[in-house]
Amino acid sequence: MENFLLLQSDMSDFVKTECNIKAIHDEFVRLTRELRHKEIRDIYIEYTDDKLKACVDIDDYTVKLPSNGGVLADWASMLNNCMAGYFHYIYAKTTVIYIFLEIMRFSLR
Repeated sequence: MENFLLLQSDMSDFVKTECNIKAIHDEFVRLTRELRHKEIRDIYIEYTDDKLKACVDIDDYTVKLPSNGGVLADWASMLNNCMAGYFHYIYAKTTVIYIFLEIMRFSLR
């Protein structure tokens, strides 16, 4: 119900979709995700030293913490998952999410 109330505020963002449950569901999920990402985008996250110490380079990977809601939302979009939904838990320091990124060594064109 909460998600529907959020979506009611601006119906212009809806994209016309096929008339089937999956397509309608996916559109609601997309819109809800966009609204949540807008809410958290500019909120900075502070971490304790023990959490920051885990941010290291390991072989070809770098371990990072999201610095703000926007970074968390970008990572969630990149990985196509809902980890941005945990923002308020991260902000309240009741959970932590690390991302393991492969270090780019070179690029070719």
